[in-house]
Amino acid sequence: MSVEPLRPLETAQPHRGQSMDRRIEGQRLPKRLLAAAAAVAHILAAGLAWWLAPSGRALKVDNTAIAVSTATRGLFEDFIPIRGRVVPLTTVYVDAINGGRVEAVHVEDGALLTAGDALVDLSNTQLQLDVIAREADVTQQLNNLRALELNLERDRLQHARDLVEIDYQIVRLGR
Repeated sequence: MSVEPLRPLETAQPHRGQSMDRRIEGQRLPKRLLAAAAAVAHILAAGLAWWLAPSGRALKVDNTAIAVSTATRGLFEDFIPIRGRVVPLTTVYVDAINGGRVEAVHVEDGALLTAGDALVDLSNTQLQLDVIAREADVTQQLNNLRALELNLERDRLQHARDLVEIDYQIVRLGR
């Protein structure tokens, strides 16, 4: 690598990169050596696989673990203990709009239901008091309506009496 001496700024020429870029020759392994190393690795891997592979020639079994009997036709029962969790296919959550106290439960968990079946009886004293108060308001409004009807009927009868009285006065004054 050659080093150029520094020049003053006014005489320096722009660098074109020619002296910086040059090919670096590396040392390469011969192809024969690479092929030989690959072959040795392959042979070692095959030997290791053969040595670790189980041989299918012999199996030692304890004599007390073997039961010998004649084969018969019958029911085959196999029991495999498995821990699991059973979940329903569909789940419907029921919610009461107004809370309350559960008076009676009609169905238990897991029971089959059809549409319209009663699940529980709820009672809500506050809701009952609100209903009674609204019924009292309705009754009061009905009574007010009947009173207005009675007043209208009384006024109509009074007007009819007044008309009869006026007709009588007309006849009497006309004589």
